[in-house]
Amino acid sequence: MELDRRLEVDASAAQAAAMVLDPSIGDAVLCTHGEVIGQLLGRLRQAGSPIASDASWPKGSTWVLDPSADQITRATYLPPLHRAPLTSHPSTLNADYTPLPRPLTITLCSCAVRGCSP
Repeated sequence: MELDRRLEVDASAAQAAAMVLDPSIGDAVLCTHGEVIGQLLGRLRQAGSPIASDASWPKGSTWVLDPSADQITRATYLPPLHRAPLTSHPSTLNADYTPLPRPLTITLCSCAVRGCSP
């Protein structure tokens, strides 16, 4: 795990976008704040990425971004996971799970815990 100022709450969308689009980052999970994710998604959408104008990013959600060259070619939203009651049988906990195709390159996740730091 590494901390990077480009993902801090007061980071600019330009800084975060540069990081996401940097080919040297490889497969990575990047955690940041909702403020940054909202600005980043807007910037990527304006640059032609397939992100809807009504995209959301609630706490605990994830965006899987597939970069190619200098743009995002696919953006997949994963809503926050809701924990099943402990009385559920383990085989039912992931009943709606659908594996995503590989390769997953960049995953943005919004902090699910109030006050967390990426």
